[in-house]
Amino acid sequence: MKKVIFFASLFLFAATLTSCTNDDDSSPDGCSQSDWIGTYSGTCNDVPYTLKVTEDGNQRLNLELILQNGSDTSANTFNGCNYSFVFGGISISATLDQDTIIYNDSTLECSPITFMRT
Repeated sequence: MKKVIFFASLFLFAATLTSCTNDDDSSPDGCSQSDWIGTYSGTCNDVPYTLKVTEDGNQRLNLELILQNGSDTSANTFNGCNYSFVFGGISISATLDQDTIIYNDSTLECSPITFMRT
């Protein structure tokens, strides 16, 4: 009986260890701030665009859309794999799916744009 209890305890201990991971995900849908960070490329009407994502403090992202003639930046909190920014009638949203961001911008005629991590 002692052997059974010992092995059962050992099994539970091992199961507990394997369930503990160093996971910095801050959202139940699995995207942490570090998952977003990077440079992405996409096109809008055959014009290349770059989307640069950096951190802007705790639980905030800075999305910089780089165009041929300038750039546009929005900074806001994110909710896991989703980001949204609304200001003065301009609406920006983004969804992260591994190395792809689907980017919607109310000021762009070809929105949404699919960006791939570079």
